[in-house]
Order: sequence, then C-alpha cells, then structure tokens
Amino acid sequence: MGKLTPRGAGANLPARLPGLQTSRIQDVNVRQAIDALIEHVEVRLGARGDFYERAVTQREYDPQTRDFEKRIKALEAEITKLQESVSELDADAAAAIDATSVQDSLRALNTELNRLRAELASGSASTVFAGTGYAKLASGTISALSVVNTRLELQADGSLSEAVGFRGWPAVSKTTDYTVTVADMGKMIHHPASDAAARTFTIGSGMPIGARLLFVNEATVPLRVTSSETLILMGGVATTDVGVPVNTWAHAIKTSAGKWLIEGTRLSSAATAAAAGLALVAGVGVPIIGDANRLQRLLVLHFDGANGDTTTTDSSPYGKPLTSSGGAALSTTAAAFGATSAYFDGSNDYWYLNTVGGAPYDLQGTWELELRYKPAAAPTLGNVSASLQMLYCRRDTDAERTFLAYGYWDGLQSTPGLWFRIDTGGSSLNLVADVTLSTSQFNAIKLSYDGATYRIFHDGVLLASVASAIKHSAVALTNLHIGFGWSSSFYASGYIDEWILSASLTVSTENYTPATAALPDSMAVGLLAQAAGVATATAAPASSGLVVGFATAVAYSA
Repeated sequence: MGKLTPRGAGANLPARLPGLQTSRIQDVNVRQAIDALIEHVEVRLGARGDFYERAVTQREYDPQTRDFEKRIKALEAEITKLQESVSELDADAAAAIDATSVQDSLRALNTELNRLRAELASGSASTVFAGTGYAKLASGTISALSVVNTRLELQADGSLSEAVGFRGWPAVSKTTDYTVTVADMGKMIHHPASDAAARTFTIGSGMPIGARLLFVNEATVPLRVTSSETLILMGGVATTDVGVPVNTWAHAIKTSAGKWLIEGTRLSSAATAAAAGLALVAGVGVPIIGDANRLQRLLVLHFDGANGDTTTTDSSPYGKPLTSSGGAALSTTAAAFGATSAYFDGSNDYWYLNTVGGAPYDLQGTWELELRYKPAAAPTLGNVSASLQMLYCRRDTDAERTFLAYGYWDGLQSTPGLWFRIDTGGSSLNLVADVTLSTSQFNAIKLSYDGATYRIFHDGVLLASVASAIKHSAVALTNLHIGFGWSSSFYASGYIDEWILSASLTVSTENYTPATAALPDSMAVGLLAQAAGVATATAAPASSGLVVGFATAVAYSA
C-alpha cells in the first residue's frame, strides 16, 4: 500500500488521494476494512468527483458561518431602520390629515365670525350674547330666546302633531267670560274660587280633531260651557250648552269635525232641560243636570246610625236638619236596609223638619213620596188618635194641610188602608187605598203625582188613583212631620225606614218592582233651571253644593 500525503501547510486544502495499489491481502476482513478507509478518505478530500459528497470539518465551516452572522446582523439593522422610517411616515401622514381637518374648521369658523361681525356691526344680533336662555337659528340669523319663548317655539299653538306636549295640565285662570282658542289646547281652563260671578267659557271653532280641554270650576257659582259646535254629554245627549257645578270639572275631547265629547261629574245640558219641560233662568242660562227621567231628592232619610240614636242625617243634597221629639230614636230591632230604622212607640214619638217652605218643597209640580213601614199593629176603627198612624203631615190649620196615613177612619174607610188627603183654598181631596199592612215585615209604600193624577202603591202594586188639579197645600209648608199629625194625636206605631221625598220630572204611574237595596241619595243635582210657570225662589243652601246667591234660581234636577 502506498503512502499518504504528509501533513503540512496545505493540509487544509483539498487534495486528491494518491493512487493506492490494489490490495492483495487475502484476508477478507482486512480487505473490507481497507476499502472502507479508502472510501472515507476520498469523501473527506472530495476526490470522488461529487461536490456534494465532500466532507467539511468545523475548521473549514467556521469562517463561513461567522461571515453569515455578520451579514444577518447587518440586515436586521437595516430592517430596524426601515421600521423607524415607516413609523415616522405614519406620524407625518396623521399630522397632515389632522391639519387639514383643523384648517377646514378654522375656515368655517372664520366665515361664521365674519358674518357675526357684520351682524353685530349692524345691531341685528346685539342681544345674542345677552342674558340667559337659548339661541334660535332662523334663515341664517341667530337670535336669543328666553326659557318662556323657547317653550312657545317648541309647543307652538299645540295644533302641530310634532309639537312638544305637556307633562301636566297648564292652568289658564279666567275671571271673565272667555273664548277658548287653539292656543288653549291641552290646558286647564280654570274658574277660580276667588270669582263670585257666574261665567261662560266658549269653545272656539277651528280646533283640530283630537284637541283636549279641561274645564275646572272652583268658584261658588256655576260655570257654563258653550260652543257653536255640537257638545255630546257622555251617554249621548247632544247640546250646545253644558253646566259645570261647583267644585267639579268637565273634560272635553274633539272626536270629529264639529263634535266634542264631554264627561264630568254632575254635568248639565240644555237638551235635558228642554226635554223635562224646564226653562233656563233669565240672565243666567245654566241648565239642569242629567237625564230627564231622574228624580231630585228633596229629603232622603235612611235612618242609619247606632241603636238609640236620637239624631239622623238627611242624605239629600240639601242636608236638612232633622229633629227627634218625644224620645223618637233609631232601633236595631228592625230595618228595611242597613242596621237600623226609626222606631215610633205610638204615643209621642216623631221626627220633624222646620223651615222647609218654598220651592221645590211646596210640591206644586210632579212629586213622589216613598217609604218602608212596619206597623206594630193595624189602626183601630174610629175617629180617634189610634185610628190614624201618620206617615207624612204638613199642616197649618185644618183648612190648609196635606197628609198620608195608615188609618181606619170611621165614615171614610171600610177596612184599614192608606189615606191621602189635601185641604187647601176651600177645596179637598181624598184618596183611599184599602190594604192591611203586614206587621211582620216592611211594606213598600209610594204616593205619586204626575201633575194630573194622584196614585197610591203598595209593594209595587197600584192600589188606587184619582185625577185632580188640586195641588199640595202651598200654605202648610213650615213644618214637616214624620210619625205625627197634630193636636198631640195620630202617632205612628212601629218602624219607618227609607223615607224619601222627591220633586220628580217623571213619577211612577203603573206597577213597579220595589228596590231591594237602599235608594241612592241623589240621582242628579240641579243647577239654575226652574219648572215652567213656577214662581222663582232662593237657591239651594250652600251645603247642597248647588247655586248660592241667585234669588232667581231654583234648584231643580232631572
């Protein structure tokens, strides 16, 4: 085997493997080892002719890797510089954009300042910066607005659908006759307590559909609401004239062209007054309240209270003071409705009213008296005190009196029954209904007069009637007795409950079904209307909630 190239200065340079003589060693293992060694050396030196099969030592590789690292670091430095340049370019671009926007704003501001300088120089905008409030821009001109004027600008006259509304009812107080305009839409038109005169508020035309008005009357006199358009009281009564009583209100809504719906408490209408045959009082003109088929309660006695009470309450709008005499008191022993009734011992017990004269208590029109009576026993035949149990009596003298009794009067009645009598002006009227009243339960008794015929009913059944033009005595009006006649005689004996006297526009004329509960205190309350042909008188007392201070006003109701 030949020798290897000796190591020297060019040991790291590629060298070709010197030719090796063919191995003649016969040992196979040795020969294979030598062949592997030759192959290794050839690869190491790259002598096999294939560049990619050349082996490289670390000594050869280090200079190249160090050069690569230098170049990579140089590239990274360049990249960092480029990134910094890009950031600077971004900042410059953003600054340029902001500057453009600022320049545009400054140019717009400069234009506005120039315009304001011109307006200020001419005086047309001298109040823009004065005081406090709001500014208004119209037709390119800025002007100052106070808070009040700003509200007016936003709300306008209330007719625009986009107008700003109210959170409450703005009040418009009026102490004179007043015509409501579009500017009052959505407001409370107030008649204050300080005004002692009756006023008329007129709803003007031109209000849009959907308009709302609230009329409030806190004065001591009524308020009249009128309109050239149709006013419909809730329930269907059409009118052009509505009365608003004291301490109440009327809410009006325009529902269609020329039509308003009005609701409220105890409202009146000219239409119901005409239907009832009533006339407006001259110079006042506020009509009656409600439906023409309702009653006006003149005296309502439920006889409610505690056992033994000697006082009771008139629950009508008039609130008349009722006085007990002879020990008359309330009792829980029997009652038609509620817990108590009025007890009469038949010897000296009765209740009475004083000063109940004048209209409408003179009962010169249509009227009704109804009550519940449970007698202790039937009356005795004769012409003595025990022969009459007085249920209602108003007497001046025997020549001027009106009464209703449960009696058995000798020479007039063949059996016990109800007896109604009028003596007045030399004329007399007798109406007798034969009926024996139950002593175990309350009997429903009614006496009615429709202006032509008197009728007596028992438990809803018409028992007797008589046609007559004779009216209730207009003289015997001072005292009203319940349970007593006169001359210390003719006392009721038993229990009376639900005693109600009414001045009626319509009355019972045929059989009816008696109420199964206490009757209402007042179906409706009148204002300033009077029955045609009836003399005027003073108005109802203040406690009634009716009219006060009008000598020409009569409190009537439908």
